Amino acid sequence: SQIDITGFDDDAVYKIMGDIRTTASNNYINFFPLNSSGSTWTAYLYSFYNGSNDSRGGSSSLDRFYLNTGISSYRFGFNGEIGTKGSGDNWLMLTGSNPREGYANKYEVYLSYRASYTSSSHRIGGIRLTPVSGSFQDPTEILVYKYVES
Repeated sequence: SQIDITGFDDDAVYKIMGDIRTTASNNYINFFPLNSSGSTWTAYLYSFYNGSNDSRGGSSSLDRFYLNTGISSYRFGFNGEIGTKGSGDNWLMLTGSNPREGYANKYEVYLSYRASYTSSSHRIGGIRLTPVSGSFQDPTEILVYKYVES
């Protein structure tokens, strides 16, 4: 019913890609930011773009964000990058879609995380994924790569 990806190093950048399969038809997947202890916390979502209805928007003080395919499906794909810097704004950029649909079902999320608007440190230690209904099934695959700095 959930996938936790934890152990992100502080002040690092990760590439994440997923091919999600679920047991129930969903039109979006929830993503929860996790702190370094693996607990969820409130994030500040600055902007998103939904290609299914060409809408843009923003919000704040959320415990989760989601990628919306715009159409109910048992499959979902995404890719993105996560910056985990703890002494400033963390960030995350994700793009997702239903792999069998066109660009109209593309969803993009651009986030900056803080514990509050005035906080300057709260690092991303991981993320949790949950489907809106049902559970994940094989062959769900999520790949995570850490960029090496020179």
